[in-house]
Order: sequence, then structure tokens, then C-alpha cells
Amino acid sequence: MEDNFNQPLDTGFRANEPSESREGFHITSEVRQYWKESANWGMFFSVLGFIYVGMMLLSFLPLIALGGREAAFAGMAMIIALAIIAPIVWLLFNFSRYTRKAVLYDDSAAAHVGFANLRRLFHLAGIIIIAVLVLYGIIFLIGLIGVSMRM
Repeated sequence: MEDNFNQPLDTGFRANEPSESREGFHITSEVRQYWKESANWGMFFSVLGFIYVGMMLLSFLPLIALGGREAAFAGMAMIIALAIIAPIVWLLFNFSRYTRKAVLYDDSAAAHVGFANLRRLFHLAGIIIIAVLVLYGIIFLIGLIGVSMRM
């Protein structure tokens, strides 16, 4: 079965029929409003994220001028932080942009792209959370080993 992404989001919605007789997934005006609000908040947070990334990049410049071992370590930490934060901000921005377009213009293709970006955002967040938990576990084990060696 081929998907037609050029149809409005609520194609085939018949509001007068009871929900048991309707088939498939239907988008109500209330859901559209929720999507629009989510897109607006996502855009707000992504703009804040872009500002944060810009401020991180600007604060990176004095580190380059300082040189030395400490500056190199701080620079590497900043690069790692940017590598984590920038894709999250970009995915949130794309979700917001395409979801807003989908709601405003009844564009199914834009909704598909927007929610695909949201899916990628959640995948990335899950990977980061798992990595942080593993790192905490390793630090905890190293701490336990260190305490046990002192006794």
C-alpha cells in the first residue's frame, strides 16, 4: 500500500459518525492545536539552544588564545559538549519547523518529516541517557574499588 503524503492531515475524518464506526487514525482540531503549541515551544527551546551553542563557540575563542594543557582539556570538553548539544537542538528545530508547516498547510509530508525528527531526537536522548548512566556506574565502581583499597 502506497502512502499519499499530499492529503490533508484529517482526510477521511467524519465527525458525525461514532468513533467505533470510523476507521484509522483521525486528527481533531484539538490535536492540531496541541501540535501547534508543541511546535511553538520546540521552536522557542531550539532558538535558546542555538544561542547557547553560539555562546559556547564564542567562549571557545579565549581558550585557543590561552594555550597550555588546561586550555586543551577545557577545549576538548567543550567540543564533546557541542557534539552532544548541537544535534539535539537541530532535531528539535526541525521537528518544530516541519510540524508547524504541517499544521498550517495540512501538509502530510511535512508532518512525516517533523515527527521523524522527533523520533530521532528521542533516540539520541535515549542513547545519551544510557551513556551517562553507564558512565555513572563506572565511576561508582571505581569509587567502591578505591574505598575498599584504603581499608
